[in-house]
Amino acid sequence: TITTPDTEFGDKVLVELGRGCGRSCRFCAAGYVYRPPRMHRESDIIASIDSALERCDQVGLLAASVSDIPGIENITSLIVKRGHSFSVSSLRADSITQGLLDHMKQAGQRTLTIAPEAGSERLRRVTNKHLATNRITQTVTLISETSDFSIKLYFLIGLPTETKNDVAEIVDLVKVIRHNMVKASAARGRIGQIRLSVNCFIPKPFTPFQWFPLEQLSSLKEKQKWLKKSLVKEGGIKVNTDLPKWAYVQALLSMGDRRVGAILLSAHESGGDWTKALRFSKINPDFFVYRPKGLNEVLPWDFIDHGITKKHLINEYKLALKAKESDVCHVGECYRCGVCSETAES
Repeated sequence: TITTPDTEFGDKVLVELGRGCGRSCRFCAAGYVYRPPRMHRESDIIASIDSALERCDQVGLLAASVSDIPGIENITSLIVKRGHSFSVSSLRADSITQGLLDHMKQAGQRTLTIAPEAGSERLRRVTNKHLATNRITQTVTLISETSDFSIKLYFLIGLPTETKNDVAEIVDLVKVIRHNMVKASAARGRIGQIRLSVNCFIPKPFTPFQWFPLEQLSSLKEKQKWLKKSLVKEGGIKVNTDLPKWAYVQALLSMGDRRVGAILLSAHESGGDWTKALRFSKINPDFFVYRPKGLNEVLPWDFIDHGITKKHLINEYKLALKAKESDVCHVGECYRCGVCSETAES
């Protein structure tokens, strides 16, 4: 591991706790491409941390959801007992424990990151998030009772089936979270901040949402503008958004076929001028970005076999349209997707 202050985790040695995720959120490539999820043994993680702490006083714990890792409380307890500190990537609101929060406080961590993804429970069911609003607010109360942590919240806009009401419920949820933070912090007199990170949904290959298009940039910009306006007068809340124009580029690279390689080369040759590269392209990039795909369509990446059957992805796609959740990934116990057994949906 190379340690440098010029990275997201700064001068920390990064330790991978696991790879993949069994939560099966339908927009997330990590939950599908890296199946089955593999969590490192607690003893192996501790050995890696011991090695890391010989070179550095801080470790960065990496996983799709650190709070889902078996033995995470034992691991973080060991670090703080030895007088060192740690940071984590992202946490699941429904698996954060008091013990983990206590260790994060002792380690001097100031900000926690959780990802509701959507403001409404309906849209979270569409995404298969398995996260109720009351669980989010209960966890926020627990966090704020423990310390004056700031909370970073990740949301997506432009998700499939999203309505104006779904976007409005982002604002409602954030206000409730802020209220809970203030109430839980009253006795202490100090309260953390809320930092919203609002990003555009980008369809990804090998996920149930691969058939959906990117939402029109004008609509995404309008939603971002409305969210900022709706929260601008709320104290202790900062809203950050990505740039829809770059979401367009990401969607093109994600959804395009081999012909997009020429656009990529053109952008490189023009010094990163994507506007120029797209304008003079011999293909229409909107074909890949804005066009819904048919379920029977042969997709550019269909020749790649990573174990998950297309039938399973289609079933998940149809459940999303009904706002119905499916079970999480149980390694070696279920045989729905095709990775663990050839007796999967086909």
